[in-house]
Amino acid sequence: MSTIKRYMDIPRVGHKTTKDYFIQIASQRKKIRIMLKLDGANSHFEINDKNELNSYSRDNLLREEKGFDLRGFYQYVNTKVDKSILPANFKIYGEWLVSHTVVYPKEMYNHFYIFDIYDTKKEEYIDSDSNEYKNIIAYLVNHCGMKEAPVLYEGHYKGIEHIESILKQVCRSDDEYHGKQPDKFEDVFNEGIVVKSYDYRDYGGNQLFVKFVSEKFKEIKKVKINKTPSGPDTSIEKQIAEFSVTPARVEKIMNKLIDQGILPEDYDLENMQIIARNVPKMAYDDVMKEELDTIKEEFGEFDEKLIGKKINAITMNIVKDIIREKVEQRAKELI
Repeated sequence: MSTIKRYMDIPRVGHKTTKDYFIQIASQRKKIRIMLKLDGANSHFEINDKNELNSYSRDNLLREEKGFDLRGFYQYVNTKVDKSILPANFKIYGEWLVSHTVVYPKEMYNHFYIFDIYDTKKEEYIDSDSNEYKNIIAYLVNHCGMKEAPVLYEGHYKGIEHIESILKQVCRSDDEYHGKQPDKFEDVFNEGIVVKSYDYRDYGGNQLFVKFVSEKFKEIKKVKINKTPSGPDTSIEKQIAEFSVTPARVEKIMNKLIDQGILPEDYDLENMQIIARNVPKMAYDDVMKEELDTIKEEFGEFDEKLIGKKINAITMNIVKDIIREKVEQRAKELI
């Protein structure tokens, strides 16, 4: 039977759920794997227990029909994978590299970059040292032509400083290549890295990975909280919206709409009705899911209805800026 299992939500370092992550890893001398965080369409495929080859976006079972194929991922998987070779009951998770926020060299697009394999029987993401992982990766990479997401380090945990040094190596600190087409992978303005300890379990017994994101791609921003607001609009709700709604968060949501076939890849002001109907609500839901603990801790009580209005307004202002930049970039490319 085919069931959609979303890839785990990966919290950023500093989030409430990550507080004892590295303490436990250090005290128990656990191994870690650090992988580059690629910016494409999160997707996966599997051979289920009925010997059916199914492919999925983050939320939906895919089919061949345009708009429901995740920009060609359905066709890619069905062309590449032999059901008689790939073992059943393993979900292959990765990034279908299509145009999102980060710009990659042209030859990297329309490839699937594997970052995890989930064992549906054991109900866990399998360690990259396991024979199952190595055998599946060998088939998918060597015979199917798929790729493994770049692995930056594997070994015992060496401290936060070591992880941050790797983050610094792969994430640029200037704007030289941001938004531009790089000629080689070394010039990519990368989003961040993901740190994985496969045998770590949280208090609920669940696996957990942690992400480190470069400043340019953070979905929240630093704000100086004003506990005694005054002026035209310095309310706590406005401050929360400014803290939590950034261009990175809004563009992530718009890319999801493209992947779902709701928004065209070359969207502009003519698509504003679709955007206004979807993006502000998705931004609000995303903030409440990802940042609520931090908001309560930093800001205290707030009016839930009012914060929705503030998030809506800020989101739409950011949308207009994103559209303007994209239209200007397209115009430059035509010159």
